[in-house]
Amino acid sequence: MANTTMGFGDWLRFQVDRDDPVGDIARDLLEDQDAPRAMEQRQEIEDYLHRIQASRQALAALREAWDEWSGV
Repeated sequence: MANTTMGFGDWLRFQVDRDDPVGDIARDLLEDQDAPRAMEQRQEIEDYLHRIQASRQALAALREAWDEWSGV
């Protein structure tokens, strides 16, 4: 169940100061001018990371962030 009070992209903006993989992916995605802007569909973000040949660690960090945000 997704966080209904804040979308993923907005939530991610609050994570940039974290010193962990979630903070890393937050900074990477928010600083990347080509990354999806809405950031509300996990598959769209994962597809983008695959297109740019992001590391497995980046994909794992996205999954961790998404799960934390969604409460999984």
